[in-house]
Amino acid sequence: MADPAEHHAARRRPRVVIAGGGVASLEALIALRELLDGFVSIELVAPERDFVYRPLSVAEPFDLSVPRRFALSDIAAEHGATLHEGLLAAVDHDRAAVNVRGGPSLDYDALFVAVGARPRDWLPGAVHFAGP
Repeated sequence: MADPAEHHAARRRPRVVIAGGGVASLEALIALRELLDGFVSIELVAPERDFVYRPLSVAEPFDLSVPRRFALSDIAAEHGATLHEGLLAAVDHDRAAVNVRGGPSLDYDALFVAVGARPRDWLPGAVHFAGP
């Protein structure tokens, strides 16, 4: 009788693509690795090389703090994910693939999109701060 572990190893692991380089995407990465370690392959698509902890950045103009930066490559490696630097350009739901501007096309079995909000000026005459 075949060993069930060998049968599992022979199957392709489902691929999860996480798009975004902020808090939500990193929380998803950590949760997936914690819950499904070894059962899924994780691809992280992020437009920047670093994760910036933004709450501290509001104190930067006053010389009270500097924003903390963490290399996404280190975070991805620590959690067994592959990092692709680039912007999520398009999602082809029928093909179950995403196009990454500046990177490859990636097939997925599950897609988590956490690209965040874009800061914009909204109050005329006010000084707006969008962070680093």
